[in-house]
Amino acid sequence: MSYVVLRKLMPYIAIVVVALTIYISGYRSGVSNTTAKYETRIMEERARLVEANIESLRLAAETQRELTERLTERDAEIQVLHAEAASDPDAQRRAISADSVRRINRID
Repeated sequence: MSYVVLRKLMPYIAIVVVALTIYISGYRSGVSNTTAKYETRIMEERARLVEANIESLRLAAETQRELTERLTERDAEIQVLHAEAASDPDAQRRAISADSVRRINRID
């Protein structure tokens, strides 16, 4: 009797085994494809970030250079104003002279 039952169930067992084999194979293939796809995207994003960081560093260096130039110019202007203030004949007066007002107005 068990032979008869086994014989009747054999096609169903074969179908289940084939279906599981196909499913597992497809699953593994899908995982491999997905992994490769996202690894590629991760590498692209990393490259984009590196390029963005390089550009940011370049802009920061340029801005620092410009600010250093402006600071140097401002320091030179301050030295000129101090020298003019020191040579002002009315420097000891309590009131502000016309030259002092012009110097003050030159400050940005």
